[in-house]
Amino acid sequence: MPYHIQGVSTSTTGFVGPTLTGPEDGDIEPLTIFEDFERLYGGLDPLPVDDAPAPNYMAHAARAFFANGGRRLYVARIPVGADADAFAGREDPDSAVRTGLRAFEDIDEISIVAAPGSTASAHGSGARARAVAGHLIEHCETMQYRVAVLDSPEGHGLEEIRAYRASLDSKHAALYYPWIHVIDPLSNSEIALPPS
Repeated sequence: MPYHIQGVSTSTTGFVGPTLTGPEDGDIEPLTIFEDFERLYGGLDPLPVDDAPAPNYMAHAARAFFANGGRRLYVARIPVGADADAFAGREDPDSAVRTGLRAFEDIDEISIVAAPGSTASAHGSGARARAVAGHLIEHCETMQYRVAVLDSPEGHGLEEIRAYRASLDSKHAALYYPWIHVIDPLSNSEIALPPS
């Protein structure tokens, strides 16, 4: 007798990355509207990266998530300028507090994870972006029922994206290209945002 494969909701997502404010200690709660994100993690104002303002990719991604029908969002905040290992996170042996992707391990309802802006040129090297993608993939393969939405590296052409894609091998990840140009509601000028 054939059996049916049950669908999995894609309305609950986990984002990991830098924000203006908010807890970095794994104390996360579900967000259901963009105003929740603003209250806990700050608004769309730029992040200070190397003493210069850089787009707040996490805030723009959260805004787009809710504007496009996302229902529940969990955010694991890491410090601005942190290395790739901060995205993977850690667990404090004394307090059992988890950070980064580790903070999502006990939240069963998350089906998609992403690190918006981790491939931006303002946030570091291509090696860092590749390492973050590796952490997202490893997390999803460990959890088994999650998919990583990977951003293409900023400014790459189609041939470079094909080469980048060829280096990724997982049934738990999808690479999105190209970056999207939108009007920034703060400056009223066009900015490029990662597809996640």
